[in-house]
Amino acid sequence: MLDTLLDISTLLAAGAIFALRVVDVSLGTLRTISLVQGRTWVAMGLGFVEVLVWIVVIAEVMAGVR
Repeated sequence: MLDTLLDISTLLAAGAIFALRVVDVSLGTLRTISLVQGRTWVAMGLGFVEVLVWIVVIAEVMAGVR
């Protein structure tokens, strides 16, 4: 049981999910700043990338559920 939890692939997946969530939150912050500054096109592009990152993270989590 403990060997499965500490498997290298599990730890790498957890690290990748953590890193992608950091990127996701950072993009959300930049998007909000862009909206406040009136840069709607930049905010729209950042929002699109933010959603793509979120989808990748959710897909990774769901793949690990099996």
